[in-house]
Amino acid sequence: MDCQSKSSRLKKTLSKVMEKIDKFSKISNISKKSISHIIRAFHFSIPFYLIFLIAYGPKILVIVTIIFLIIIYSGFFILKGCLLSSIEANMFNDNFFITDPALELCRMKLTTKNRFKISYIVGSIYLLIIILIIYLRFFRKKKIKIINF
Repeated sequence: MDCQSKSSRLKKTLSKVMEKIDKFSKISNISKKSISHIIRAFHFSIPFYLIFLIAYGPKILVIVTIIFLIIIYSGFFILKGCLLSSIEANMFNDNFFITDPALELCRMKLTTKNRFKISYIVGSIYLLIIILIIYLRFFRKKKIKIINF
């Protein structure tokens, strides 16, 4: 995604975040390459951790997770794109996004428009899964156990 296809809000936010990452890199002595790998790993894994927290975490943690997700979803629509994806693209200087495997699986072109569409679809499915888990855990009359560890 080149800078011209990003919303102006996303570009401004990205610029501010990149400045903070630069400062953090200098202060901490952690290379920007290492920081970029940490960000990409976080981006790929956080959806699974959040599902796990909602499925097994205490009620207060579920509430905090829902608030976090509302902020993330709001940011995605306000910025007209994913800030983490933009940070990754900027730091890796590549054109790979977390949505690309899904687009390739659907045999769709890797365009900004298609990435936004697939993000919307996957995000909607993710939201439905979360609602189902919350319903089964907290609102269903006959309680069922999801797997106990």
